[in-house]
Amino acid sequence: MLTYSSVLKEKEIMNTLQIRKASGETAAAPDPSWSGLYRAGGVSAVLFVVLTIISFVLAFITPQPQSSGGSLMLPGGVATLQYIAS
Repeated sequence: MLTYSSVLKEKEIMNTLQIRKASGETAAAPDPSWSGLYRAGGVSAVLFVVLTIISFVLAFITPQPQSSGGSLMLPGGVATLQYIAS
């Protein structure tokens, strides 16, 4: 049976489980001395995305090497050199 004292006790237990900020506590801002590092990270991320897109485009527009030719398809063979030259 629920009584007033059991309800108050339950409410007190629930209040102790809550996490609150102290009244003088504020959100921490990023350190301004790291702005160069943040900028370098942003530039490298953009460069990575651009180069990835370029690699996909080049993979689709370049001709594929010939699949027949027997020993000519060995690494360093004539077909490989012709593919590189084209």
